[in-house]
Amino acid sequence: VGAVRIAYNLPQASAVRLTLYDVTGRLVKTMVHSHQPAGSYSAALAAGDLVAGTYICRLTADSRSVSTSITVLP
Repeated sequence: VGAVRIAYNLPQASAVRLTLYDVTGRLVKTMVHSHQPAGSYSAALAAGDLVAGTYICRLTADSRSVSTSITVLP
């Protein structure tokens, strides 16, 4: 299993946190936790390090948050 790239755009400079949770809400990994200028970014997630299942990926930039699900297959 390879890496998954998670792409995101920031319209303005923001404090960014990109996190991955399992379905029980347990934090699995923090991929980004920094202040970033406006622009396009991507973060790599090594899916081979994860157990098969569904995960929630959450991007928080300042006071806004967006979540999406990611499914890792065996």
